[in-house]
Amino acid sequence: MGAALALLLWATSLSAAHPVGSGPEPAIVYADAALPAHTVYRPAQLASRYPVMPWGKGDGQAQASFVGNDCGLCSGSGWTLRRQFPE
Repeated sequence: MGAALALLLWATSLSAAHPVGSGPEPAIVYADAALPAHTVYRPAQLASRYPVMPWGKGDGQAQASFVGNDCGLCSGSGWTLRRQFPE
């Protein structure tokens, strides 16, 4: 898991990131070709260490608009999230 997460955050095969969230810090969301079934939300600037939270809705359904708003708010508050299901 740790190696996959490091790859996730530093891989060069990232799709274009776009801004999200309403937290106190700017946040971005992007997909990684190495994890095609996931979406990553994180602070736009990785100036320090941030907590990482795997996110799953629990019922196996992808509801990007509902979950995406929550993940954007969390990542703008200093969290890095890996969410199952692509945007």
